Amino acid sequence: MKHLLRLLFFAVCLLSSSHALRAQRAKYAAIINALREAELFDEERRAQLTTVLEQDTTLTFPVTLDQDAQLLEASEQGLRLQTSEVGTTEVRLLPAPQGSIIALIETVSSPQTDALITFLSPSGTPLSSTDLLRLPTTEDFLRGLHLPESTASDRLRTLLDPLHCALTWATTSSTPTLLVRPTLLLSEEDKQSDELKALIAQLPSLASSWSGQTFTPFVRATHP
Repeated sequence: MKHLLRLLFFAVCLLSSSHALRAQRAKYAAIINALREAELFDEERRAQLTTVLEQDTTLTFPVTLDQDAQLLEASEQGLRLQTSEVGTTEVRLLPAPQGSIIALIETVSSPQTDALITFLSPSGTPLSSTDLLRLPTTEDFLRGLHLPESTASDRLRTLLDPLHCALTWATTSSTPTLLVRPTLLLSEEDKQSDELKALIAQLPSLASSWSGQTFTPFVRATHP
């Protein structure tokens, strides 16, 4: 009788483990498929990510992949990797009529935060970024701020030319929404200017939502 109970207990555990594994694979099926079909990253990195996303029912982030990389976040529609001390790569699937378009955001954090976004078809073919998204200009961030004629205003314009931005995805929207904020490389003198700091504090973040085919025009996500 005890032997039979042990066998039944083992069978229940085996079935539960199998069910959990299937659930895990189903949860990340879309992103795993995108990694494979679009050949994102090199073969070794794809294998590492697939193994991690399939093996556990619950993941505790960050997950170390090797000495050079960590998986920082993962969801049904995307993931974010730390690829170096100053670099991250984020993959996001954008639903579209002919299959999900893949958005890649590559970010460096030093000496100044800056990001680049590119788009791929489901098979990994590069798509024209300008057809899908028009990124904001310096004037888009300055519009509506009513800058005074001052040395601080002139300095702010100088800091914004050329324009460097951080790109992130909004976490509170069910529709993929891209947030863009300008980043500035301040000198020690800049940091001592209260007037300049007050102007910088007015700079908004701008938001654009995915419509299913393109991104909508940018609007203010935050207000001074």
